[in-house]
Amino acid sequence: MGIYKFLLLSPQYSDASQEQSLLHSKHSPKNVSEPNRPSEEWGVEGAFESDIQLTPLQARVLNADIVLTESGQFRSKRKALSNAESLWPSGVIPYQFEQNFPWQHEVLEALKHWEKETCITFRDVSTSVQSELGHTSIVQFAHGPGCSSTIGRSSDGGIQETFLGDSCNSVGSAEHEIGHVIGFFHEQSRPDRDEHVHIHRDNVARGRLMEFRKYDTNRIRTDEPYDIGSVMHYGPTWFSKDGKAHTIDPRDTRMMPWMGQRKELSFMDVKTANKLYNCGSKCSPGLMCENGGYVGPQCTCVCPKQLTGRTCSQTVHENMDCGGVLDEPTGTITSPGYPDKYSNKAACNWMIQAGQGKAITLVFRAFSVEKGSECEYDSLEVKVYGPGLAGPKLCGEHQQPEPIVYQGSNLVIRFTSDESYNVSGFSIDYHIQ
Repeated sequence: MGIYKFLLLSPQYSDASQEQSLLHSKHSPKNVSEPNRPSEEWGVEGAFESDIQLTPLQARVLNADIVLTESGQFRSKRKALSNAESLWPSGVIPYQFEQNFPWQHEVLEALKHWEKETCITFRDVSTSVQSELGHTSIVQFAHGPGCSSTIGRSSDGGIQETFLGDSCNSVGSAEHEIGHVIGFFHEQSRPDRDEHVHIHRDNVARGRLMEFRKYDTNRIRTDEPYDIGSVMHYGPTWFSKDGKAHTIDPRDTRMMPWMGQRKELSFMDVKTANKLYNCGSKCSPGLMCENGGYVGPQCTCVCPKQLTGRTCSQTVHENMDCGGVLDEPTGTITSPGYPDKYSNKAACNWMIQAGQGKAITLVFRAFSVEKGSECEYDSLEVKVYGPGLAGPKLCGEHQQPEPIVYQGSNLVIRFTSDESYNVSGFSIDYHIQ
C-alpha cells in the first residue's frame, strides 16, 4: 500500500471546529464540538472533485478520460489520470496575489508552513524569478466563489489561479489548496482507499457521487501508506445530502477525529512532498532514518513529530517530566501526577521498543481523560499504524478502552491536555511478547 496524495497531471482542526473559548471553567467540561467540516467542501461550480480546476491543456491531455457534461461537471470515464510534467522546476513556485486579494496573511502563513518543512520555495513574481526559471507559469491567488486550484504546474504557461472564497479562507484551507498546486490529489481518491474508509453512497447528495471516485494504481505513484490525518483528506460529511449524514467513515472508527482536519500538515503530507521533489537527492548516502523518518533537505533525518535524535530513535521531551523510550518486557505508563489529576498543557511522548517479530499489548487499568466528540481537548493517541501516521485518539471519563495489540517493532504513544479541566488520567500496563 502506498500514498496517493498526489497525482502528477500533465495534467487548527477544521474550520467548523474552531478553537474553543478559554472562558470555560477549569472545573467544568467543555461543549461538544461538531465533526471536522473543512470549509472548502462544496468547492466551485464545474470543478473536478469539488476544488480542482483542470486547465484547457490538462483537459486535452486527459482526452477520453475526462469529459465535461452538459451540466458543467467533469466525469471520469477511466479511473486514473496520466502523469507527465506537472512538477515545478527546481521546486520553485512563482506566485502573485490578485489586486485587493483579502487573505494574503492566511496564504503567506500556509506558504511558510510548506516551505519550512520541504525544499519547495515560493517566489513572488515581483522578482526576476521567471527569467531564472525559464517558464512563464505563475500561481495567482484570487478571491473566488469557493476554494479551488489546478494540480501541479500547467505546461500551458501563464497564470493559473488558486481561489479562496468567503467560506474557505483559513490557513488550513490555504494549505490544502497549495497541496494541489504542489501536485497532490485528494487522499481518499487513492486506489487502496476502501481498505481504510467506507463510502456511504446513499448519504451522498444527488449528482455528487463523482466526488468519491478512486483511481488505478497503474497511473498513480503510491509509495507511502494511506493517511487519514492528511490535510488532503475529505471530512466525514462532505457532500452529504442533508449536511449531517456521514458520507465517508474510517473503518477504524477511532480515527474519526483526524479525518478532514485542517489544523496542520501531517507528517506524511510533508514526507510525500519531500520525496516528490527529491529534496534529499543531494545528500550523501548512508544515513538510515528509523521509525518512518527520512533524509530531508538539510541531509539530516526528519522524524515523526514525537521523535528526535540523529536516526529518530529518541522521544521528544516537551514540557513535562514524562515520556521516554521503554524497552523492558513489561511496564506501566501513567499520566503526569497519576492518580491525582493531570496538569494543564501536558505533552508526553513514549516509545515502546519491542524489536522485530514482537508484539506489544496495552491493557488499560484506569482511564479518565476529558471527553470531546473529536478528543479535541485532552487525548491519548496510540500510533498503531506506525510512528509517522496518525493513530486512534482516546478520551472519555471513567471509561476503560479495550486492550490494544500492536504488531510492530516500536509503538509511539502521545498524551496532551489543553488549558482547562483536568481529571485523573490513566494507568496502562504494557507487555512485549
